[in-house]
Amino acid sequence: MSTNIDFWERVIEHPIPEYQTLFQKEKDYLHSHISSNSKVLDIGCGDGRNIISLLDITKDVSGIDSDMKAVEDAKENLKDYPSVDIQQADAFNLPFTEGTFDYTILMMTLVNFADKKVKALEEMKRVTKENGKIIISVYSDKALEKRLEMYKQIEVPITKVKDGYVTFDESVGAHTSEQFTKEQLEELANKAGLRITTCEEAGILAYLCTLERI
Repeated sequence: MSTNIDFWERVIEHPIPEYQTLFQKEKDYLHSHISSNSKVLDIGCGDGRNIISLLDITKDVSGIDSDMKAVEDAKENLKDYPSVDIQQADAFNLPFTEGTFDYTILMMTLVNFADKKVKALEEMKRVTKENGKIIISVYSDKALEKRLEMYKQIEVPITKVKDGYVTFDESVGAHTSEQFTKEQLEELANKAGLRITTCEEAGILAYLCTLERI
């Protein structure tokens, strides 16, 4: 049985051009918005892709993922960087004290959180310093055609598609994925006591946003 991390690793290994653009724009955005030697938390770190791209900025990075295979893959990929802490944990109950991190990032993972999106953002706010920043990437309202093309390529089983909300077979784990308008993102941020300070398009596939406390 394949899980979310299995399917996502297929995307990373054989991305269609729009996903290649997304990955590069995510890296560029993180590099332009995260300060040197900052303390960073990557939620839903997967195999450590985004952590690896941060290592020339800071090595004071923690990563969490709920999937043990992802944690094991990330630890293997980052074994030469002992300052990087990788652990299995729940994005809705983070194992860190308040105000621990300068930056907390959540890249292409909020899309899978269904009715727990605000809870995830509230937890991110809790563990981020008062003057810290939260960075997210999500599918945009223009993404559906290319999302479906990618899902077909990686053979993820889909049971329903409606208004940009894709439901996968329950065997997939986090079995929903959605996309957002800028207005929907602003509403989510406000519900969590946050505001969006920058929001950029990553091709036609995604938005890259920075949030801070209201």
